[in-house]
Amino acid sequence: MHLTSREARSLRSKCWARPLLSAWPLSSLIGSVASAAEPFLYDELVVSSPPAQQAVPVVVDSFRPLDLAQVVQALPGASVAVNSRGESFLNLRARGEREATLVVNGIALRDPWDSRIDLSHLPAGLGREVTVRPLGNAQYASSAIVVLTSPTEDGDRATISAGSLGFARLAATSSSEHAFIALEGQRRDGLPLADNARLESQFNGRIRNNTQRDQFGFYHHAHAQLDDLSFQTSFLLTSARYGVAPEGHVPSEEGRLWQVPADQRQLATVSLAKSSGQRTIALKGWAQQTRRRIDSFADAAFNIPDGRQRNDGSSLGTSLEVGRRGWSLGSSYERQRHEQAEDDAAHQTFARDHYALWSSYATGDGGPVALAASGRVEGYSTQEAGGRDMTRDRRLLSGHVTVSSPETSTLRWQMSLAKVGRLASQRELYGGALGRFVANDDLRPEEGYVGTVSLGAERESWALKAEPFVELWDSVIDQRAILTEAGVRRQRFNAEGYRAAGLDLLARWQFSADWSLQALGTWLDLQREDKSEPLTERPESTGAVTLRYAPQRGVGFDLVARHRGAVRSFDADGSLATLSGGQLLGLEVNYRTSRGLAFARWDNVADEALFPQAGLPEPGRTLRVGWGWGAT
Repeated sequence: MHLTSREARSLRSKCWARPLLSAWPLSSLIGSVASAAEPFLYDELVVSSPPAQQAVPVVVDSFRPLDLAQVVQALPGASVAVNSRGESFLNLRARGEREATLVVNGIALRDPWDSRIDLSHLPAGLGREVTVRPLGNAQYASSAIVVLTSPTEDGDRATISAGSLGFARLAATSSSEHAFIALEGQRRDGLPLADNARLESQFNGRIRNNTQRDQFGFYHHAHAQLDDLSFQTSFLLTSARYGVAPEGHVPSEEGRLWQVPADQRQLATVSLAKSSGQRTIALKGWAQQTRRRIDSFADAAFNIPDGRQRNDGSSLGTSLEVGRRGWSLGSSYERQRHEQAEDDAAHQTFARDHYALWSSYATGDGGPVALAASGRVEGYSTQEAGGRDMTRDRRLLSGHVTVSSPETSTLRWQMSLAKVGRLASQRELYGGALGRFVANDDLRPEEGYVGTVSLGAERESWALKAEPFVELWDSVIDQRAILTEAGVRRQRFNAEGYRAAGLDLLARWQFSADWSLQALGTWLDLQREDKSEPLTERPESTGAVTLRYAPQRGVGFDLVARHRGAVRSFDADGSLATLSGGQLLGLEVNYRTSRGLAFARWDNVADEALFPQAGLPEPGRTLRVGWGWGAT
């Protein structure tokens, strides 16, 4: 779809909260642009919550996202936690870091060993539209999913930037009616510490000396249509090597220093669909491979590792789906295989078969209300357990029902009720590091119930959405220490469930052609059923406010304030600590021309530490400058 500058700006001011926006050229890398003679438009990424007619898109701030973690954290109700190894994991509302599945163009990114996906090493340019579904989707997962969709419009874009401490980045995308390609590479020497960090493990003064990173990402998606046949292929390649800063609360003589010389992922998919009247048959296949090396060091000299880990995984899967009119029925099968070794220990192989069967139904357009329902049964059968005793096979049932207003309504509403859950990963069943975990044959899946009510309204220049929700979980998978003949070992077990009540709010106001204001926030009230220790790594509140001045040409700016509330976490001695919340302020000044945009970006302008007591603190003030250009 080709828009003149005037038409594009009219679309932004009048229709940005409507489903039509998903067809508008949007970019998570450097932005959408009109033809070569038209002014450069601003970068916007559609981030929303379902269903489509209820969506109020979120404009991602101009951080020029460096990785997928920065994109995903703009989702309503989402926060990103960084662990001691520098891995970034998504927490959605009250859910844990293993309770969100990432889906890229219809294929779930699955780790054959662990249910978590590290977002910090996935390219920011995987898609132009990001959708969160807290109730899950019967076709992909029983719990929450985050869906990325590639664009289908013509356009070529590129950006180049550089910044403090050796930062450099080059990214480019090219999209047409039948294909999308994203390519990016970046590096950095380190990250600064905030002035008020006051950490015990400040190697080399203010600089976190062990945070160097080299990263590369490539993604390609293509599709073709021939009469009633459609064909799609995609390929994802990510490769990174990096170091991890010492944990801030651990004294330097006790701190663990990590180096990751290799962290790679490859995913290839192919699908074929045939449509005949009201009937569609779709067949998908995919292959995924992961490779990771981890070295640990006793001191900052980084000479000889005192520990090495190797993790290699692969998975092969296929699915078949049949749909007719308002319903569909599908099934999938996947073999998940993983090999792991630590130090000089022998390789151990873990493998299991994962299966799923689902069905869904949705009413057509035109009725007084819209109805959607789905159900899913899934399970696994263990084939290899690294020479250990196999735990028993498990099965999980989930489903949801949603009633919503018709799409044409000005004031829209939606009510949903779902049973959600998650099967234990192989890592949770058999342990992460070899010899340090004890298997638990009684480990059951996580299961819970979620109810939401969504209310939304829009006018020409504003939109508002409020979504209160309640979650009741019967049990969750936690970790405990047990005493064995070989000493203290860790083990996963089913802890008491919890209840959560919360509210997502999202508002946008386009109060002139060039000025806009956006605010979003989530508030949570969490409590375990047995009133014991509170859940960890779940902020009580999160939010962001973005003020944007974006004229067609000339000087503009973005001012972004992010808030993260108090959170509970385990301190160095294993005791539970309450970490104070904080705010991060970002400022960008840019200049638009007819062919591109030059920008200067200051992250963490106030140079304040966030969560300084434990774990990895937020980096201090950093500067990036760059230039982006493109044409449609």
